[in-house]
Amino acid sequence: MASNSWLTYKRDTRYLLKWIVEKSNSILKSLGTREEDAPQLNTTGAIRISELVHLEKVPSIVFRLFKYVIAARVAYHDVFQAMLAKGPDLELEKSNQSHKYVIDAFKQAFDVLGGIAWQESQAKAEDDHEVNDIDSIFTNKFATFKIDEEGGEADGDGDLGSEVEAEVSSQTRNRSRKKKSKKGARGRRSRTKGKKVIPEEPSSEDIPFESYRVIDAGDEDIMTDYLIGAYALVKEWTDLRAYIQGLWQEVAYEGLNSVIAAALTNMAIAMVKRTAALIAIDFPGPHDTYKTVVNTVTRGDPEKAHLSTVLSLFVQANGSGSLDQEVDAKEQLLLHTYQDFLDFICDFQKNLNQKDLSGKNLSGKPTKAMQKDLGNWDPNADLKRLSKEERLQWRRRFTINWLYDFVNVFTYLPVMQNKTENKNHDLSQIDWSSSGPFWNEQTLWGLKDFAADIAHWVYQPEGTDNSSKILPHHVFELSCIVDSLTVSRGWSISLRGRHVLDDGGPAKHFSSTRDIHPLTDPEPDDDSINRGYLIAIRGLIVWLSDADEHSRQEPHNKNIICLLEVFKIMLGRTLGVVGASVGKDTGHQTRFSTAMDGDSWTGLWKYSPFLCGAGLMEALEIGYRVSMKLWEATPEPFLTIHLYNMLLEEGYLGEEYKSELYLFTTLQDLFAEAWFVDGKAPTCNFCQALKARQEKIMARTVDPARHSQGRYNHQMAGDFQQTGLDLRLNCLFYAKSHLILYREADWNPERIEADLHLPSAMGLLRIGHTKTLIDPVTGLRRLEDTKLVKEARALGISESALVALTDVFRGLKVIENKEGEHCMASAARNMVPGLLKDSDGGHFLTRLNKRTGGGKYELQGTNLLSMIRQDIEEDVVGTRPRSGINYMWITIQMMLLWNTMEKKLKAARNDLYIRSYGGALPRRELRRVALTNLALGERDDECLTVMAESFKEYNLAFGAFFFWGNNRSTASRFKWGIGV
Repeated sequence: MASNSWLTYKRDTRYLLKWIVEKSNSILKSLGTREEDAPQLNTTGAIRISELVHLEKVPSIVFRLFKYVIAARVAYHDVFQAMLAKGPDLELEKSNQSHKYVIDAFKQAFDVLGGIAWQESQAKAEDDHEVNDIDSIFTNKFATFKIDEEGGEADGDGDLGSEVEAEVSSQTRNRSRKKKSKKGARGRRSRTKGKKVIPEEPSSEDIPFESYRVIDAGDEDIMTDYLIGAYALVKEWTDLRAYIQGLWQEVAYEGLNSVIAAALTNMAIAMVKRTAALIAIDFPGPHDTYKTVVNTVTRGDPEKAHLSTVLSLFVQANGSGSLDQEVDAKEQLLLHTYQDFLDFICDFQKNLNQKDLSGKNLSGKPTKAMQKDLGNWDPNADLKRLSKEERLQWRRRFTINWLYDFVNVFTYLPVMQNKTENKNHDLSQIDWSSSGPFWNEQTLWGLKDFAADIAHWVYQPEGTDNSSKILPHHVFELSCIVDSLTVSRGWSISLRGRHVLDDGGPAKHFSSTRDIHPLTDPEPDDDSINRGYLIAIRGLIVWLSDADEHSRQEPHNKNIICLLEVFKIMLGRTLGVVGASVGKDTGHQTRFSTAMDGDSWTGLWKYSPFLCGAGLMEALEIGYRVSMKLWEATPEPFLTIHLYNMLLEEGYLGEEYKSELYLFTTLQDLFAEAWFVDGKAPTCNFCQALKARQEKIMARTVDPARHSQGRYNHQMAGDFQQTGLDLRLNCLFYAKSHLILYREADWNPERIEADLHLPSAMGLLRIGHTKTLIDPVTGLRRLEDTKLVKEARALGISESALVALTDVFRGLKVIENKEGEHCMASAARNMVPGLLKDSDGGHFLTRLNKRTGGGKYELQGTNLLSMIRQDIEEDVVGTRPRSGINYMWITIQMMLLWNTMEKKLKAARNDLYIRSYGGALPRRELRRVALTNLALGERDDECLTVMAESFKEYNLAFGAFFFWGNNRSTASRFKWGIGV
């Protein structure tokens, strides 16, 4: 799952050089020559061109690697040739000559090793089902030179992703290897006294993966490699920008939930960040800044004529238009956004220590020159009537105005304390990140990491080199923020950087905060019981506070009330609103003051769909965590589901209640592993099943490994979550939503491992890269027994279908086989609906990028985002949206159910009720536990009948608890099947 072609090219080159080094060393060791005549083994990974042509007996996968590497280098060589055709550039010409030298050397090695004959044999072998998995060859030292050309080998484990993490950690791991400890050896006599100690011979196994490289192509080839990486990075952010703009258009014009667009935008930003980070690893120094990347691509001059041609070649690769069409290089390179960004930072710094005539501090306000430049920004301007230059000026004014409000709201607390509380915070030295002192008190959800970086820059002294701090992902993120507004006003940017204006103008009746209201203050809806979090929290606090004296004094009861109070306060002041005190306490005035809005700071949210979506997403994540802590602290949800399951199995509730349309039926399935041992609902022995689950809970409670886990990712909202909302510390409700999974993985899908479940798109992708084995009994191929593979089998996916899925991702011709194609199509249809574009699976590969020269398929860039989108949509607005459910209203529903059951059983003077509630049990929850155990064990008909009647009254439709009830029709596209 490499995120772009350059990362794939670099990885393939290193795999190829690794094979050459290890094969060469193996041959040298086998020669048995005298020590003084023996050639020196390669223990550095650096290889000279001449060494490429002295090897023999090559596996097919190595020939494929040659093809990948050569094809990738040739593609960039053609681009550079086109650049030179537009005008002389001695430095580039010299670099390209070195590039051509390397290409010719690889071609020569390919020919000498038998590549031509291999190509001919491949062309004839139409039914070749050889499985070539690079990872298995290069990660398994026993398999390095033992490849079964008949396709019977064990394929490699997993995908080829995690480039940045792998390469960053590889060197660290190798450097951290230490000799065995000598502790305890003191006093022992050496048994080797008098013997010559032979030092351990260096091994190629100790070479860090990133050290494999060609070293005698000259500095010019190193420069060429960096130029290739820079162009690939530009192409990546160009492709991603177009995709992200499309998402925000769907939000404004088609009603797509902004949380979905925000989550995918975060992933796109993370892709750009990882690519730039990997380039920085290969080229130490200031090569990771946006300025250096763009200067490299433009050769220091964005106005150069060749630039348009080069970008045209990259755009043409996407099938967009002809080569002769004009490309706006500045727009493609995000130069306008960067310049606006840099101008804002420099302008902010100029006023840090300035005062007006009355002595008021001007910090946080634009300079007079900037105010004149910004003029009056008109949010309702008709962009179609403006010229290109006027549109750019309109966008620039919005960008700088929004950044001023963004930073002033983010830094509000220390600025306010300096002004009104006589504090003396040095704003230039404050750690604004999640580890800093003010992170917990932030009044801004959604883009706090971005805000923290900017806050650190703007409070540095005037004259600071700001350009050295701005990285490519910073510029890309700001571009996404601005684009989310402009596309809602009918203005987007094409792949060629040209302005595209929607004929219909701005999206009608669209509000950036549209999706926030159902979470905070929803309008009444007859089809939904959701009344938002705020009202639900108030009701829960009242209910918990109304408990008997013994229950109120329990620590867990006090803790959950405190947690709910904190969440309510944070939700009310951080999502879609800015407190009026921000301007009053700091002296700042919003840059979006209008006759309609007055001095309200709502413009920060009103004009930023991305901020609204990102803030709402963070609120959903926190709300989910708080809800799971609530369920962990209260026994009613657990007891309710066990009672409901027995009433269904024993016939007290009709067959119609087994439908997933009903609340408790869906909850029973959605959190099966929380309710029951191994996630399997019992059909008999219900009391024993309850006790068995309780025993499992106790075992997990005392498990030291659970408590030794580190706190989750710092990007969640400060100490409030870090100390109280770590789901891994739960005994029952520790399953994570997809939003939480991706945030904890820093929006890198490749880092998600143990918490993936089926059905999910990412689960399908992982299965597609699972190792295949030969069954010793049947002789047939099967998948390794991973957690996901076991889940797939349990869902009814056949082994042949699972193997077919792995074949798809390895680019095998088995897809052309009718039976194999049917298996692949069926499995994909049932595991990720909508992935196939037609019923026979013929277009399944349209979302898979085949590596240059053939071979393994990979999901990259926008195609990967399209696949992940299905998981996010299901999580937010699907038929079972783990993140999009108001669990607090569900909890209130359960409490009302229990109150009703108790009243009815008390009125009937039911024996089980009297025994449970009439004894010495002091706490309400203990009485309910006792009643449940008696009901499950003794099966009192009167008691169960009363309970069933109560369940029928409160078992509403599951969809009634969705935050976004109007998305139920959209969610109908995501119905998961389980059979093949």
